[in-house]
Amino acid sequence: MQPSEYEGTTHWETEVYSRERQVNRWPHTEIVSRLIRVTSGLDRSGVRILELGCGTGNNLRFLAEEGFDSYGIDASPTAVAKARELLHCHGLNARIQTGDMAQLPWPEGYFDLILDRAALVHNAPDRIHGILKEVVRVLKHGGRVLSIGLKSIEHPELQFGQKGKNGAWTDFSHGKFRNLGDMTFCNDFEVQEFFDGFDIESAEKVTRRNLNGEILDEEFIVEAVRR
Repeated sequence: MQPSEYEGTTHWETEVYSRERQVNRWPHTEIVSRLIRVTSGLDRSGVRILELGCGTGNNLRFLAEEGFDSYGIDASPTAVAKARELLHCHGLNARIQTGDMAQLPWPEGYFDLILDRAALVHNAPDRIHGILKEVVRVLKHGGRVLSIGLKSIEHPELQFGQKGKNGAWTDFSHGKFRNLGDMTFCNDFEVQEFFDGFDIESAEKVTRRNLNGEILDEEFIVEAVRR
């Protein structure tokens, strides 16, 4: 499947991955701990996992090392190439392809678990709804989604961006979201609305502060089960 013409596709290819930005090598801590917990006692080779917006493969490397049946999709051809190279260098296997998260090229009920590590957040609200409808479609009944990284509307760096007509924030003048394209910031109710079609097992708003009490980051971690 070819990437869609969604404008974020071009942005992440030309402004991020082709410029060697966001090239991560190690898995996200929350993915490691939460995934090990929810798959405890299972035969990992029989657990089929898809990572949305897999980037350069840092989390896929962990999944493959742990023996899961691993898949990844990303809109950036450069990111996909880097992810394949990373796994190849470590003698690992995962099915990774270029494509659009809103048009997943797998049949209904194909996956046991789907991961989102800061992939959904880089889309406008309407697109997030569309992506999660696709997630519902390709997840088995009782399958899980783990989403880490949707940003709170109270995030301190929101002040540096501009809100567009599509409901996303973009054109950040400076800060860590500069040159990262569309970003969605949401409140507690909106997070629950995004995950319509799921039973939410846990939804946490995680706030990170410095020693002076200033907020550095505020994001949501959602674990949900497909009805």
